[in-house]
Formats: sequence, C-alpha cells, structure tokens
Amino acid sequence: MKTRKIKHKKGGTTSDTKPEIKNEVMDSDIQQKSEKIYSSYLENVNVDVPVKMLIMQNAFKSSDFFYKMYDTIRNYLPTKTKKSWEDCVNDCFYICNKYSNYEISTTAYILRALSNSLIGDTSYTLSFKVLEDKLTGYWENDQNYIQIQTTNPNMLHHGRLIMGFGPSSSGKKYCVNKIIELMSSNDPSFPKLLITIDNSIYRKSSVVYQCILEEIKQKNLYDGIHNLASSSAFGKKIIFNTDLIKKKIKLYLKDQKHYGFIPNLYVPETLGGCIGHINCKIKLRDYINITGDHNWVGLLIYQHTTPDKCPFHEPYKCTGTIENGTSKEMIEGKKYNSKTWNISYENGIIYMKKSPNFRFMIHNTGSSEKTTIFQDLSLDKLAMSQSTIQFFKDNNWLYIDGDITKYPKCHLFRKKC
Repeated sequence: MKTRKIKHKKGGTTSDTKPEIKNEVMDSDIQQKSEKIYSSYLENVNVDVPVKMLIMQNAFKSSDFFYKMYDTIRNYLPTKTKKSWEDCVNDCFYICNKYSNYEISTTAYILRALSNSLIGDTSYTLSFKVLEDKLTGYWENDQNYIQIQTTNPNMLHHGRLIMGFGPSSSGKKYCVNKIIELMSSNDPSFPKLLITIDNSIYRKSSVVYQCILEEIKQKNLYDGIHNLASSSAFGKKIIFNTDLIKKKIKLYLKDQKHYGFIPNLYVPETLGGCIGHINCKIKLRDYINITGDHNWVGLLIYQHTTPDKCPFHEPYKCTGTIENGTSKEMIEGKKYNSKTWNISYENGIIYMKKSPNFRFMIHNTGSSEKTTIFQDLSLDKLAMSQSTIQFFKDNNWLYIDGDITKYPKCHLFRKKC
C-alpha cells in the first residue's frame, strides 16, 4: 500500500523547522498509541495470553501496522472544505477502505467484536477454544478452528431471541438490558447473557474506524465524512461496511450449533430499508434459524422525532430522536437521518406483533427522571409477581395491560387516545 510523503523545507529560518518539530512529536504520539493498541487489542477476548499473541502476530505482525495506518490515513483525508460533512473519494477512499477491509478480515477483529457484543449479566462470560496450529490470522480460515464456550448454563440449552424494532436513536440498547432483567425475573430459565448483533459495536471495535474519527477531530475542518458509515452514504461507496461483518458473525454463530453452543441474541433493527417487507422477513428468519427460537420476544422501542411531536403529557414526554441522533453524529461518525422515522415505526409495530407471544411496545422517554410507558400486548401477559411489580417501580416504568389508546384512563397520559 503506497503512502503519501510529507515534505519539509531544509535549512532556512527557525520558523521553517517548526513543522518538522511538530511532526516529530506527532510521530512519537502515534508510535506510543500504536504500541498500546497492539498490546490491548484483545484485552476483552477470553483466551490465554500466548494465544492472543499468536492471533495478533498472525493478523498484524507488530504495532507497526497501526503506526503506518495512522500515518497514512491522516495524510489522505480531505484537508480543505467548506462543507460540514465531506466525502472521502479517490485516493482517500482507496486507502481508508483498504485498511478497513483488511482489519475486518482478521481473526483478531472478529473475536474482538464478538467479545464486545455481550449484554446482560457480565458475571457470565464467553471464552474461545482455539486450535493454535491451524491459525493463519484470517477469519475465513480460522473460524473453522475456534469454538465458543460459556459459563452461562442457560446458553448451552436454550436459544433465545429478542428483536428490538424501532426508529434509530430511540434508546434500544438501554432498554434491552432492562428487558433481559425483566424476562429473567419472570422466567428463571431465560438467559442472563446475550450476544447483540449491533452495527454501532462493530464500528467502535474497529481501530481503523476510530482512527478516522480521531483524525477528523484533529483536523477540525469538517464534522464528518458522509460515506464512512453505510447509513450516511446515499449511494456512495462505503468505507466501513458493517454488513460484511454482520454476515461473517451470523454465519459463525449458526455453525457453532454443531459444537453444542446455541447462541442467545438481541438484535436491534430499525427496519428502515425494507422494500415490500421482503427484506424484513429475511432478516427475522435468519435470526430465528440461528437461535432456533420460535417463541422470540418482540419489542418496539421508540421515541418521537421531537418533544413537540410526542403526544404524551409530562412526565411521559420523550426527548426525541432528532436531538439524540444529532448529538451523537460526530462521536459515532454517521449523520442522523430522521426521514426514515415513519417507516421504521410502522414496520416496527408490524413485526413486533409477529412475535408468537411476547409483544412489548415501549415508549422510552430518554431520561431516568421521566416515566417510560410499557405496553404489554402479549397474548399471555406478564405475571405480575412482587418482583415484577418492583422492577417497574425501581426503573420508573409504567405498566399498561394492552394498548394505551384503549385504556380507560388514556387521557391522563396522552393528548389523543
């Protein structure tokens, strides 16, 4: 991979040497950062240290990989712009996409992403049984020689699936941790540890992706890059394609069933890109096949776009997806788009109701100081035991048995019923 060299003037006045001094400091900082990344890349992956070292050496050889990555990417990102969001094209796209695709092709990255995808009770863990002499550093080969193991007995015997539908930036990750707690208190066999299939985690797990975000912030010339993340691209070539990662992980988890590991999954899905519901059905079917759960839990977790659009009275009014989404744009590296809210909400209702039994519609206020409304649309409603009642009280959630618009006291909670 060729890199662009930065040329500095030789000789001249003292001011002419300042860029050289600045770049020497930056080079030193990058070197230290690269060494730290290399040594800690697999810190959350539960395998023996010698195995970690072997995986890293096979994938990246040394910390020099990350040093060259930082040094190259910072030289190829756009430098002059009047836009708040810039496009990364030509050499910029080639360099960033090539580093991105290489990282996600490695065994080190997939194990890192999987280990970062655990939600629920973290006292339970996942570990990996590895046939070391078979490893090459590339996931396409190594996935055949790595098996998942767990300390959670439920995960060995019960494949469960929670589908979290709803518009983007509605707080789906926050709410699902509460749902796992609620379901576990109602059913002792319900798993306490799940793997989430979440694009945001795949982006956070990528050193290349985070490097690009850091360099954008360092340059301070524009807010972000349109085609860095898939949902921001609008037809442009994607630098970091999470669909490739999702495909690898889904295939791997499905194959693990042959080794006695049946995964439990939480899948947040906006369903904003479904055409005639065909794609929606395929997505849902894939996860049912992976878990073998035909009694999956369907959630619709939503906020309205703005507080003005929210029909609920205080303290049930939400902060709004636009405020939530735009506040995270530069942190997550993708531009928020509210245009898909309607289709996400409508598809979310449709597919939440396709759950065989558990159907929960959750209006998340976005604040622990406000009251979230939980509508139980299940065929067999939750058993309101003392622990369940206490759960709703402790979390400041209001339980509604059925559709709130048909509730006799609906007007106490919202403007239109």
